[in-house]
Amino acid sequence: MNEIREAETLLGVNFPEPLRDLYLECDGFREPKGNAKYLLSLTEEDFIGSLVNTTRWLWSDEEYWRSTAVNPAEFIFFGYSSADEIWGIRFEAPHKVIQYHRSQGDEVTNLDEDILGVYRSDFQKYEDLDLP
Repeated sequence: MNEIREAETLLGVNFPEPLRDLYLECDGFREPKGNAKYLLSLTEEDFIGSLVNTTRWLWSDEEYWRSTAVNPAEFIFFGYSSADEIWGIRFEAPHKVIQYHRSQGDEVTNLDEDILGVYRSDFQKYEDLDLP
């Protein structure tokens, strides 16, 4: 719980309840088949980054979002899909997650799922490929 409060303080925001609940269970994880970083660690850095530093970077990188209508300051960026798209959860609508990669240009994907639904849908891609 202290780690969550520390991350909230560093970002100057309160986490939406679904994200807070997930971090009460664990501080980051990768999915087992493709090793995608589904949940960033709150503050611990690895070669992917942490939730705090990734969110700060995406809030400040105007060029990354230039072609979209997204205001990144409305989101906390918590993980990456199997295709390396970043996932963000909106403060005001915590059951709405966006998915975006610069290669998508102006097309931000609005995922009408909660965080666990996003995970299940992304993981299903591996099942569809019939990977070991």
